[in-house]
Amino acid sequence: MLIKFNSSEGVFEIEDDILLFIQEKLRSTHLDAVMKVITSLGDKGILWGGTTVLLAATNKYRKTGIKLGSSLCIGALITNLTTKNAVKRPRPFDVIEGLQTLISAPTDWSFPSGHTTSSIAAGLILLMRAPKKIGVPAFITGVMISLSRVYVGVHYPSDVVAGAAAGVAAALISDKTVDKYYSSRPKRLEGAR
Repeated sequence: MLIKFNSSEGVFEIEDDILLFIQEKLRSTHLDAVMKVITSLGDKGILWGGTTVLLAATNKYRKTGIKLGSSLCIGALITNLTTKNAVKRPRPFDVIEGLQTLISAPTDWSFPSGHTTSSIAAGLILLMRAPKKIGVPAFITGVMISLSRVYVGVHYPSDVVAGAAAGVAAALISDKTVDKYYSSRPKRLEGAR
């Protein structure tokens, strides 16, 4: 284990207070319904995976689709396949007495947030490489999915911050790596964005 998290002691106690504050003071019937929909957009990679396939299937945006897909793979490697299993941080609803989730309880580890990693990676690639009418809403959607994870009670704020950092790293690595690959390819491929 790399880091030992104990939410009832030390610096992480404030995260317990934040989650309970959200539950007691911010949740409402209407906002709960909206946040459930927003958080579900990150489930099973449907939104970002589907966007990857759509972009990669076009000549004009193939390079962006490849960057998007590779950023998702890099993010999953960083977050879901390595860090979560190394850190093994319990979910907040398993630790904080009285905290209730608004969605089905995830069964994997909490740190970092995989939804956040994929959403920030995808949103950032699209913000950097797609037209603004696609990139800006995609990035905002990624941020909203990330914030929703705390609201619905399945992640600590630090899980989301770490997931966002992993998402930024995944997007930047993907962007540079794919550009390097394309620069070594024949000139006929350079027209792809």
